[in-house]
Amino acid sequence: MLERAFIYRAVFTRMVRIGNASTPQAPTEDEWSKLEKICALLRPFDAITKRFSGRNYPTANLYLMHVWTIESLIRSYCNHEDETLNSMGKKMKDKFDKYWESYSMILSLAAIFDPRLKLQYVKFCFTQLDARSAEYKTEQVKESLFKLFEEYATNGNVQDNVPGARCESNHLAAFSNFENSSFQGRTQLDDYLGEHKLDPLAELDVLQWWKVNEIRFPQVAKMARELLSIPITTVASESAFSLGSRILTKWRASLLPDNAEVLITTRSWLIGYDVEKGDNSLDDGIEIPLLQDPNIAPQEISDDEYGEDEEDF
Repeated sequence: MLERAFIYRAVFTRMVRIGNASTPQAPTEDEWSKLEKICALLRPFDAITKRFSGRNYPTANLYLMHVWTIESLIRSYCNHEDETLNSMGKKMKDKFDKYWESYSMILSLAAIFDPRLKLQYVKFCFTQLDARSAEYKTEQVKESLFKLFEEYATNGNVQDNVPGARCESNHLAAFSNFENSSFQGRTQLDDYLGEHKLDPLAELDVLQWWKVNEIRFPQVAKMARELLSIPITTVASESAFSLGSRILTKWRASLLPDNAEVLITTRSWLIGYDVEKGDNSLDDGIEIPLLQDPNIAPQEISDDEYGEDEEDF
């Protein structure tokens, strides 16, 4: 809203100059300057919110990185020379501290499974946020990480239903445990954390990296996939429910669950296909019915079309 207002800054000033007494007063130069500073303060939050709300890439590994970025931005404004920004920064800091006290441990673990960050980045963030408690918090995260890995290592051997395969699987699992113990208890997680980090500035598909390296760290890869799949916002689910309210109306409330799911997810299934205007078929010849042309406003349905009583309908 503010960025759009800046485009018409000269227009507002001219409108007041040529207007009459009833013309609204435009912001003064000092107010415009203050609005520019506020916009600069809010712009990073807008970018981070959009980044958090992504649905086509994992977001769990971004949590700690951007929470630290937000905290650093707020702190810088707490000491700003401008009184308005200083006041805004302090109020935001109070709210931030309230939620940071209950930060998510599981999402801090997710950052470790980004090969560009690992445990060193977690310690760096904690140090920047509060150097006095950084060592303690880092050890807490590390302890939780290895405790969780033990669960994956213990339950990670999937056994087949075929008796011969089960016997072979048990035999190989025993051999794997023997190998691990022969290396002074070193685990796959130790090997992963001990490797050099990738360039933090490099563009990387984290899930693809784990897919490629699964053969080296099978147990760690499974743990990484499940942690990285945790969404850190409810945007996707809220979007689905918002669409569902347009599908399940008071005139169409008796759909079978399978039919409702098809109607709600049809649009998602079609993403990625180039469908010509007026052409409802895909390359495989399957006809896809269009629910409603988005360019046409939905028609209003009167009660008279279905009888006098909606319950009868």
